[in-house]
Amino acid sequence: MIWYFDTGLLVKLYVLEPESARVAEWMNAAPDVLLSPLHRLEMTLALTAKQARGELTSTQTSRALGHMEEDIAARRFRALTCDWAAVLDLARTLGETHGVGTPARSLDVLHIAAALHFRAVSFLTSDKRQRAFALAAGLTCPAC
Repeated sequence: MIWYFDTGLLVKLYVLEPESARVAEWMNAAPDVLLSPLHRLEMTLALTAKQARGELTSTQTSRALGHMEEDIAARRFRALTCDWAAVLDLARTLGETHGVGTPARSLDVLHIAAALHFRAVSFLTSDKRQRAFALAAGLTCPAC
């Protein structure tokens, strides 16, 4: 079974937040967790934004990004590349199909399209709108 975590949950693996323990449990139980270049971009920006807001020091940001790279090197994730044109087309189609009934942000739908493109079965997110959209798109979404 292939799992796809939204970036908001992945951040919790590297920065202590209220749901961090639960996300770590899911990560340890997951048989196969995908990681796209979009995750890496969003992780970098999420962590540097936390630093800009004073929630992390520069050392903590560097350490968190370093731990993520170590996890990638250790194959804790399956780091993938993809045909981004195909993922963007799928995201647009999903938006046309489900956007009125379950509105979501573009990046949220892009993650859902990437999950489907990579043939993920489970999509994990704590975002209620994104979860509703992922369910409408046919993914299973364990409750966060």
